[in-house]
Amino acid sequence: MKKIPIILTFLRILLSFVFIYFLFNKGLLNLCISIFIFSIAALTDFYDGFFARKFNVCSNFGKFLDPLADKVLTNSAFISFYFLNLINFWIVLVFLIRDLFMTSFRIFMWKKNIVISASKSGKFKTFFQFIVIYLLFLFIIFNSIGIDSLFLKKIIDLSVYFVVILTIWSAIKYVLNFKEKIL
Repeated sequence: MKKIPIILTFLRILLSFVFIYFLFNKGLLNLCISIFIFSIAALTDFYDGFFARKFNVCSNFGKFLDPLADKVLTNSAFISFYFLNLINFWIVLVFLIRDLFMTSFRIFMWKKNIVISASKSGKFKTFFQFIVIYLLFLFIIFNSIGIDSLFLKKIIDLSVYFVVILTIWSAIKYVLNFKEKIL
């Protein structure tokens, strides 16, 4: 039972690649399977923390790996959406640079024996990234069945800009929270 949180975290990483496989295979059924797998992966983000607290098995490794698994899942989705011509490359680049920076920052602080677990701003950012990802899935579904989705695309564009701002803000907030311990 005590290994459930870490198993769920690793499962999220594994499912990231499985959902991509189905996303790039043509057909509405494969798209639905992809969304289902992504949803299971997204749920593991909630349940790994839930079980870690329930069984009192929060570990420094888990605090490092959990946000990393989130980054793998969300960035694999956004990179896929770029290759499907749904979002611009600069948006993906902002997400990737922020996440590479944060992972490097976490490693740097870990070497100083300071563990940085996910913050509220980081969780907030991830939550809204999930919303944008589901809106993009909905856009793909609408297009695949011939529904005009211009209005939805405008909502997605605004949501993406909001998430870009959240992404940058959350990275700045992490650094400001630990600025005294950096030096």
